Amino acid sequence: MVTKSTRLRRRKILGLGVTATLVFSVMLAGCGDKKNTQGNENSSSQPSQPSQSTQPPQSASAADDLKPVELKYYVAVAPQKDWSEVNAKINEITKAKINATVKLINIPFGDWTQKMNVFMASGEAFDLAFTCPWLGPTYYDAVAKGAFLPLDDLLTQYAPKLKALVPDIAWDATRVNGKIYGAINYQIMAMPYGVLIDQSLMTKYNFDLAKVTKIADLEPLLEAAKNGGDIKQGISPEQPTSAPPVLGYDSIGTQMDPGWVKLTDPSLKVVNQYETQEFKDILTLYHNWFKKGYIRNDILTAAANFQNDFDNGKYIGKSVIPGGLNGDVTASAMSKVGQKFKMQPLITPLITTDRAIATMTAISRTSKNPERAMMFLELLNTDPELYNTLAFGIEGKHWVKTGDKQIDYGPGLDANTTGYAPNVSWEFGRQALAYYWPGETVGIWDQAEEMNATADHSPLLGFNFDPTPVKSEIAKISSVTTELLVPLMTGALDPEVYLPQFLDKLKNAGADHVIAEKQKQLDAWKASNKG
Repeated sequence: MVTKSTRLRRRKILGLGVTATLVFSVMLAGCGDKKNTQGNENSSSQPSQPSQSTQPPQSASAADDLKPVELKYYVAVAPQKDWSEVNAKINEITKAKINATVKLINIPFGDWTQKMNVFMASGEAFDLAFTCPWLGPTYYDAVAKGAFLPLDDLLTQYAPKLKALVPDIAWDATRVNGKIYGAINYQIMAMPYGVLIDQSLMTKYNFDLAKVTKIADLEPLLEAAKNGGDIKQGISPEQPTSAPPVLGYDSIGTQMDPGWVKLTDPSLKVVNQYETQEFKDILTLYHNWFKKGYIRNDILTAAANFQNDFDNGKYIGKSVIPGGLNGDVTASAMSKVGQKFKMQPLITPLITTDRAIATMTAISRTSKNPERAMMFLELLNTDPELYNTLAFGIEGKHWVKTGDKQIDYGPGLDANTTGYAPNVSWEFGRQALAYYWPGETVGIWDQAEEMNATADHSPLLGFNFDPTPVKSEIAKISSVTTELLVPLMTGALDPEVYLPQFLDKLKNAGADHVIAEKQKQLDAWKASNKG
């Protein structure tokens, strides 16, 4: 575990020209519109190159000088009743400012990997898409497949404000073979990973969350809640692969692929995280909780409905999450369901490559208008009206202002009746533009900026793994992790029985080759960054 006494190399970001405030996010999915979950156009057209004569408009009149275009934008959002209506409102804004309309196409998280893989393989013509290192096809996979355009020149010419507000160290974290392929959705980068618990239960059972220093310390509360009839559906055993620093490691490339580095190891030796004692210990803890009834007995089949169940208060908390500031987790998705959760950090805030690029927007290689797509990203990261409309819906209908930067539901609406509540504001651009919902701490964005500026950083920050040399092995490993790792991490399977089987299958799939390739690339990066 990384504690305040852990001696990582510290790098201050105060001198990197950070001009925007940052925000925290808790990765929660909301609701979207089924009729808009797919695109129908297919094209193998090659990407157009940015036109040197096309300049970002400086005013509404300048926008008239641009030819009208439609941009197709894929986002990971579940069904929303008023999706089309919000899309129309967004187009009023973008039409006036960059003479472009946007066809928003929402794909539920559960369908995202399959659909986006098909679109990329078939040469689907689209302009923009959400991308990240944790949802397939991952950022690295998509870049390796040639699905995204390099953005370096586009950012400089068509999104200078976006480029300036994100520090160089974060842009460097996006680079694959020296090129930027994802525009960062600017938010908190320094993550104080920790546990998340319903405050009402802590009050009822007189549980002091501040004394929790490791995940296992939650057991007395779980026991009391079960004995008191408040276990509900138990605690969510969050995947330890989603929070490597809690185990004392940083990941390389996609988190679930074998090959992590211990944060305190100056040699930066790449190891198979699944062979470590830390990983076995967390699996054993989860399995013991499962046997004691602290984790629901149908957890293996309940994953598809987890988010909806969590939003409706059926879980008492999460065992490990990224996000939160000073123990205050009041994301809109939580306050909207009438629950107040409290987070207890397990490590000091830490910036890793994975968190620096946790949420991005890419421009497809099939885009016919990459210049206008980048103008749209510039607008989305600088225009509060556009950002808050996409994030929260239409002012006066889905939400109303209750203060300068505070909002609440529209007249007669609540969490269950609103027609637009995607709860993924972190997915859409610069989150510092977001208004505050009831229960959220006004001014927390300033705290986030301060934390980002002073946090420790992983010794791997800025290193990006190119999976191309071992892509066949990684494909085989993906099948193995789906088969055994995911069930293991729920607690439902006994690690004494199934962990050795998982490790054998990993080895047969080529885990050693992947680890060796990661070490080779990391050593080359380390050598080039000496001094």
